[in-house]
Amino acid sequence: MNFVLRIFLLALLVLTRAPLGAEDFQGAWLRTKKLSTALNPDISLIGEFLGQTSGNKGSGFALREAELGIQSIIDPYSRADFFISTHDGEPVELEEGFITLLSLPLGLQARGGKFLANFGRLNMVHSHEQSQADVPVVLQEFLGEEGLNSAGVELSRIVAPFGIFGEITYAFLNDLGGAHAHDKEVTTTTVTNTDLIDVDVAVHKEDESAPTKLKNFAHVSRLRLYKDLSHSANLEVGFSGALYQPQGHAKNKTGGIDLTFRWRPLQEGMYRSFTWRTEGLFTDRDLEEERDPLDDTVVEAPARRINRKGVYSYVEYQPARRWRFGVRGDYLEEPHIRDKENRNIITRAVAPYITFTASEFNRIRLQYQAKKEALEKETEHLGFLQWVVVLGPHGAHPF
Repeated sequence: MNFVLRIFLLALLVLTRAPLGAEDFQGAWLRTKKLSTALNPDISLIGEFLGQTSGNKGSGFALREAELGIQSIIDPYSRADFFISTHDGEPVELEEGFITLLSLPLGLQARGGKFLANFGRLNMVHSHEQSQADVPVVLQEFLGEEGLNSAGVELSRIVAPFGIFGEITYAFLNDLGGAHAHDKEVTTTTVTNTDLIDVDVAVHKEDESAPTKLKNFAHVSRLRLYKDLSHSANLEVGFSGALYQPQGHAKNKTGGIDLTFRWRPLQEGMYRSFTWRTEGLFTDRDLEEERDPLDDTVVEAPARRINRKGVYSYVEYQPARRWRFGVRGDYLEEPHIRDKENRNIITRAVAPYITFTASEFNRIRLQYQAKKEALEKETEHLGFLQWVVVLGPHGAHPF
């Protein structure tokens, strides 16, 4: 009897150990698989579809942007981010492509390549991640449709003055991107042809060459300060500046200040929130001298500089997990234009919107905008229907 019991216990032990071995093998296989794919980059594809209606400019639907993102950790000290995109059927281009060094001496971080400069609160945020279907009017006019985007290097450092979280960044760039690019300039001169007849001839200036002096590069800096007001609320203040003097052109200075208040209760963080954001920008640009195209002598010296200001502000409330309601106001001064009463000629706009977020990969937004442009008698009424779809893992945008 004891012999039979021993055989039974031995068989039971063998049978019960087999599944444990299988589980160990399965776990080892899964760990090996994860390690084998750990070095593969995160690849995502984002489609932004936009329907727009306007009584003045017509209506229609379009694939406003398709963006392919390739992001990866290179090693414990660096990472790579590349974004390839096409806008409104235009040729495919590299929107951003940069390497970030995460741990440098003196607590510094650096990135180099082609990137959106850290200027203002929204310049680094791609269009599909914006809170509204369109970019605020002042940012369109001051920074351009694609923002301050150029090749160069950027240094940043975290600071904590008086217990307040802060970040300082400085970028050294080739230029400020499309917003400040200079097209070929055209002037005219009068020459006498073989028939002794005076003829006006267009003279095209040469395109700008690459920067050759330190002052011809663009310099962009930003100071960001963040403070928790309570467990549920925080406040962020930012100061930005950009200085750029292209070769052969006058100096351009742009500054900005932004303020963001956030409220998100701890117990209902996914279901309720409130955001108020305001940003103001100003420019100060020297008027360029007018020169004779033949002998390059000064024809007319600038009498003054151009000053321009603009601001946007919006509030957004989230009453439920998937719904957000907001409204944005825009104010923009036109440069050195005065009416009969010596007041600034300004553009105003108001834009209420509703956002439905089915998931972090699928979002729909409906927006209306009433816009009164400077010197226009009619108010323009615009409607937007935006649909953003994300395929694959997409890295978080700056907080």
